[in-house]
Amino acid sequence: MATIIFSAFAAFAQCDLKRMVAYSSINHLGYCLLGIFAALKLTDNGAQWPIEKAAAMNGVLLQMFNHGLSASALFCLLVLWKSGPGVRGLNDFGGLRKWPQSSAA
Repeated sequence: MATIIFSAFAAFAQCDLKRMVAYSSINHLGYCLLGIFAALKLTDNGAQWPIEKAAAMNGVLLQMFNHGLSASALFCLLVLWKSGPGVRGLNDFGGLRKWPQSSAA
């Protein structure tokens, strides 16, 4: 649970896009660990437990597959995007509105 919570807050606090994707990867794999631990916890001899274990492991595999596709695509886009030297921060991209620069300088 700590991996899920702390890495989500760490990803939210990042301004560098590569670091944001890296921390979100840790977050997604924390969810995979949570699913694996849930599957290991289901150890009763009831008839429904093998089905629930299979459902938990299928969820883990689906999350890992989706994470592999999305994270690798994001990293490839960040590496291939050469709009300037060292331009990968959130503040470098602009947006619909430009924030006024402070006149203290």
